[in-house]
Amino acid sequence: MVSTPASYAEYLERQLALAMTLATLATETKGVAHFIARCQEQIVRAYNLSMAQYWTLDATQQTLQCSDVWFSLASVHEFRRASKERKYSKGVGLPGRVWGIGSPLFVPHLSMEMGTSFPRKEIALRAGLMSGFAFPVKNGPLLRGVLEFYSFVNIDENSADLLFFERLGNVIGGLIEEKQEQENTHRQEVIISAILKKCPMAMVAIDARGLVTHWSPRAQEIFGWSEEEAAGQQLGDLIIPERYREQHNQGLLKYLRTRSAILLDKVVYVPACHLDGREFVIEMKVSEFALPAEGFGFVAYLNVAGEADVPEMELK
Repeated sequence: MVSTPASYAEYLERQLALAMTLATLATETKGVAHFIARCQEQIVRAYNLSMAQYWTLDATQQTLQCSDVWFSLASVHEFRRASKERKYSKGVGLPGRVWGIGSPLFVPHLSMEMGTSFPRKEIALRAGLMSGFAFPVKNGPLLRGVLEFYSFVNIDENSADLLFFERLGNVIGGLIEEKQEQENTHRQEVIISAILKKCPMAMVAIDARGLVTHWSPRAQEIFGWSEEEAAGQQLGDLIIPERYREQHNQGLLKYLRTRSAILLDKVVYVPACHLDGREFVIEMKVSEFALPAEGFGFVAYLNVAGEADVPEMELK
């Protein structure tokens, strides 16, 4: 590779430092695209390269598409345009060849590449690029994309680098998966928040432990607790009269053991209380929903029904 360290110990130290830096970036970057761009920058700078591009896999069309995520230390706009205009199938072009073999690939002399092995050859040479390499980005056995890098000087293939970049591709792929889940969760949070604000009924969501995760403006109107006060609290402590809280808690524990409850997905009438101690009857429907981390939770739709007595059977 470019810029070979003076000793094998320094060589390993550079690899370790790079891996640790990329792991840190996963916690500091805001999204998948930002994370990949920073990874490209760190690898380019660590190995004195010139540019990097990320190719994403379109599983439906079975092609690799050059993404908007790239990093360059020099002007390579013609080569960048040529990359964006292409889609590669398995075995075609540097990204497609890496996809085909499932492991990193070095191209020490771009000028010696022929035909479909590197269709961007003439454009790359005009840009002054002399060599390149690429490695697959995987999540387990599944390919997510390919990272490719280029240099204005020749790159010497190194078996230790091949192994390192193969492992690094697996690390990056796993971190991308985590970032994607974070983005999806955030997107879900935005949607839920919008629904909570628009719904005329009170909506309350709790996790499997009974802790409030979402609390609509209408819930604040009915029960008196603000969203900030309710978040992370036991739902029973907020809206259930004290004399009925044990029944509520036992009902939740029973459901966690048996996954069977008589109150799910039907309208029932139960006693409730306001922050100021006033008691009333609410109309309630509870449903289960999936949570990425906890496994499942519950969402309740609530409305004030009046002050009539509550049938004993609906308290259990």
